[in-house]
Amino acid sequence: MEPTGVALDGSGNIYVVDRANNRIQKFTTDARYITQWGGNGKDNGSFDHPSGIGIDSKDNVYIVDQCNYRIQKFDSNGGYITKWGGSKDTGTTGNNEFNFLNHPPCSNSDNIMINTIGIDKDNNLYIPDLANNRIKKFSADGGYIATLYPLDQQDNPVFRYPTATAVDGNGNVYAVDSWNQYIRILNQQGKLIDSWGAPISQGGVFMNPAGIAFDHTGSVFVTDKDNSNIQKFTPQGILLSRWTASGASTGMFAFQSTDATYEVKGGITAGKDGKVYVADRGNNRIQIFDAGGKFIAAWGKLGYEGEKTGDIPTFHYPVGVALDQRDSSNVYSYVADSWNHRIVKLDKNGKFYASWGNSSTNAKVINLNDPSAVAVDNIGNVYVADKGNNRIVKFDSNGNTLDKWGKSDNTTGKGNKEFDHPMGVAIDSSNNVYVADTNNSRIQKFFPDGTFITTWGSYGDVGPNKFKFPSGIAVDSNNYVYVTDMDNHNVQIFTSDGTQFLSMFGTPGSGGGQFNEPFGITVDSKGNCYVVDSINQRVEIFRQLGIDRKKQAIIIAGGPANSGDIASEVMFNTAYAYNSLKNQGFSDADISIFDVNKYTGDDNDLKNQVKSRFDSASGSDDLIVYIASHGDNGNIILKNQIKISATELNDWLNTLQTNKTNSTVVFIYDACQSKSVANVVASGTNYNRLIINSAEEDKVANYDGRGLVSFSYFFWSEVYNGQSIHTSYVNARDAIRGATDNQQQAACTNDCTTATYAIGNGTSSGDVAPTIGSISSSQVLQSQAPAFIKAKNVTSSSGIARVWALLYPTDLVTTGNVPVTDLPYFDLTQITNTNFDYAGTYDKLNSKSNYNITVYAMDGKGNISKVDQNSSMTIKRPGTDSSSPKVTLKANGSSGTVSLKTSDTLSLKVSIDQGAFKNTNVSIQLFALVSNGLYIYVPQQGGFTGDSNAVTYSGPIFTLPETEVLRTSGLPSGNYFVGILLGVTNGSSVDYYADNVSINVQN
Repeated sequence: MEPTGVALDGSGNIYVVDRANNRIQKFTTDARYITQWGGNGKDNGSFDHPSGIGIDSKDNVYIVDQCNYRIQKFDSNGGYITKWGGSKDTGTTGNNEFNFLNHPPCSNSDNIMINTIGIDKDNNLYIPDLANNRIKKFSADGGYIATLYPLDQQDNPVFRYPTATAVDGNGNVYAVDSWNQYIRILNQQGKLIDSWGAPISQGGVFMNPAGIAFDHTGSVFVTDKDNSNIQKFTPQGILLSRWTASGASTGMFAFQSTDATYEVKGGITAGKDGKVYVADRGNNRIQIFDAGGKFIAAWGKLGYEGEKTGDIPTFHYPVGVALDQRDSSNVYSYVADSWNHRIVKLDKNGKFYASWGNSSTNAKVINLNDPSAVAVDNIGNVYVADKGNNRIVKFDSNGNTLDKWGKSDNTTGKGNKEFDHPMGVAIDSSNNVYVADTNNSRIQKFFPDGTFITTWGSYGDVGPNKFKFPSGIAVDSNNYVYVTDMDNHNVQIFTSDGTQFLSMFGTPGSGGGQFNEPFGITVDSKGNCYVVDSINQRVEIFRQLGIDRKKQAIIIAGGPANSGDIASEVMFNTAYAYNSLKNQGFSDADISIFDVNKYTGDDNDLKNQVKSRFDSASGSDDLIVYIASHGDNGNIILKNQIKISATELNDWLNTLQTNKTNSTVVFIYDACQSKSVANVVASGTNYNRLIINSAEEDKVANYDGRGLVSFSYFFWSEVYNGQSIHTSYVNARDAIRGATDNQQQAACTNDCTTATYAIGNGTSSGDVAPTIGSISSSQVLQSQAPAFIKAKNVTSSSGIARVWALLYPTDLVTTGNVPVTDLPYFDLTQITNTNFDYAGTYDKLNSKSNYNITVYAMDGKGNISKVDQNSSMTIKRPGTDSSSPKVTLKANGSSGTVSLKTSDTLSLKVSIDQGAFKNTNVSIQLFALVSNGLYIYVPQQGGFTGDSNAVTYSGPIFTLPETEVLRTSGLPSGNYFVGILLGVTNGSSVDYYADNVSINVQN
């Protein structure tokens, strides 16, 4: 889980640093499991969050044991050899010491990780000493050789958190300078030879590069973490290729290539019918989607003209698309076919209708050079941003030239009505024309006849009216102007004359609401905004932005109470709420956070400090209030006995909303007995309020799994992904209801259940939560037998980061205002001979309790699977009911855990007491979970075979005295979990009775 490093030995075997499990795993080249070693700790061979790896020419393995601040060396089978380091050194001395943590403590999720250790032909190691901003050179036995601490021309240190090294055939060291976002090349003495790359926000190629490696040809591969791609370079830093999430399947895009600087990536437009048309540049087609991003159709193929009317259109890098919607029954599409240097007109079915612009002999038609965008006014005239000719050209609907403006010789210019490679054009309701004058970093506005009106914008870093290569432009129904700023990675919104800056959204990155060179943009009739996020190879959808409304948020994190402290869980969830709000377009200035745990003032003034947050939000049109804390009947507990009553809170909100009839307050409260507060706050019926609470008046809250299994986490994960208030509430309610009995039920009042209101921009990431196909059937365990849970077909498009089972004792008593925070849970690990199956065991069950068990899966982006019948089951104890059947499994005569030597013989014996179920039909299955898979015992074959849905026996139950079912010897060392399931038919269902043993085999 959380693999952070990978390396190959001389035989091609693959070694993976399994960071979260504190181990190293070894596989063959075809991914067959070989061995593993490690474990959590400080002993030799144990790890505390290992991260980096390197393998020398003798197949010795070197591991960066990050949180133990040391390097450990092993042979190829995991045999411990030596170590060095062991305590962090924050200075510039300490030859054998390291500081691998940029943000102590080790549990800090912001810690950067070392990925690879460079090793030269003499087996010397070059280890990134991350937080000391240097590279250390050691011999293969850990002997210190040198510290590489390169300086730039101004004698400043060049490194800031180096994360990986690789060594070429000449002994030059290539180092990933992660925070400075460069690749640094050093000679063997540590002198800086060259640097290449830069932050993407400065027009370079990287955003948090992480790892580096060479192939056999000398090409350099860099993992570009936040751009979600791998880039290939020559040793001199010339970009050869980039691998991203692009694709040619329907619904996937290929906007980006490396054949030009500031190339046109892809345009987009929305029809009155709600359909969205995307120019899929690299796939030479137009794709059509519904407003939610569902694929409808694709038009076009690669080609170089020559079509006839009714043919499938051919394109060579189509980059712009626009619609003539005057006749709703016959909508024409116009495509800027950039490298065919023409405009292509399509009929309503996407068939070729006409084209013009390339080598035309018609005197009324003008030739185009790399057209980049196209727009249509409300009388059918077509405007083209003729990028290569630095001009705007106006055509009628048949392609006849009506006008053009720009310099007469088609060269670049900086004056009014002059352009430098314009890439965007848009039309407002009065047919005024707006041009993204890209290389001049400005917007120009014209009357339909080309008469200049105004211009705004200048080159600069992120800020109002500051652009770095504006590219896409769109106008909404209010005549607000939207501009995509490629190299500042955001969208800016202005009034139609450009005099008033209205809003800005987007930051660099690949997360929801983030951009990497945003290009095309459009706004549909409902105000939804669609942005082509070019290098991230996607389209992002933003719900109606409400740019004329002031939005603010108040987050309150409650502190310690007299009992049941939930400070860490509350801080986890309030931090997640903050991230979700940021993802939805809130700025830091829009969010007021009050953390009681960090409050150092007079406790008697604590309530006044909270109230001041509400007073400062008096001018907001949309106010989000989120409180996570302890609660009791009608009160929010801030700290111990310091409370805000529901009546006080309601008065504060009434004051805020007085004389603001159009204002909206969204109140989310996650605490014990939270509905007792929500009911009072909802009583302000004269005001627009959407009220959500996590628990009934007499129910306690749940903050289990360090806050992961809580109403707050599920709710804010939905908000993060752009869901409406209603959807976020329903999914969070269902997740908690499926997991626990104590918190039922959350509520949503004041028409929240029908509200389409979305917090902030409603940014949709398109992420889908992980799904779980099925888990083990409910079962009755014998005696002290551990629980065994298997989850089948656990999948996610973003990868599975963790699968775990939460156990809820059915005899758990919850009262008062003490939330549940300490339910037992255990992690499931992937079964290595499968792609999507996970399994695990738990041996700390109380022999007197029954348990409801829910399995959760989390993907790489933090989304958690929904809770349903596929992910829940129960574990029961047989008690004293002698009528129930009993099945017992023993290994070498013992239950529980059995220890063996590899030379010992293992004997498995099973006994069954049929109780009152004589002649009842049953199924009997014997299985073994080992490190490389799950196996089922098949009597006909006399042993175990790979996991199957088939049972080993089906027929009437019978009394089975202790009978040997398996005898084997020479088992390899490792841990084995063997279980037996007795499935008893009970009407239309099957009850399972189980027993199991754990077997530890050592050399």
